[in-house]
Amino acid sequence: MLRDTTIETLAHLGPGAFAEISGEVVNIALFTLAKSVPSNEHRLTAFRLIGTKSPQEKDRLLRESIKVEAEVIRV
Repeated sequence: MLRDTTIETLAHLGPGAFAEISGEVVNIALFTLAKSVPSNEHRLTAFRLIGTKSPQEKDRLLRESIKVEAEVIRV
């Protein structure tokens, strides 16, 4: 799978990512894949948002981080 799939983005949200799931039992990580062979120059974009406790704060920080990343890529 890793030979013909590219991992584009990884977001480690940790516990507290969803209001519906309480406690420290679940540790959430999100990722996006592209069905293409990774190039030699490919770089993964990763976000680690485990320090914040509320789902709303994780959502806000992830959205802000994605926006900043998009602006950096355009430059």
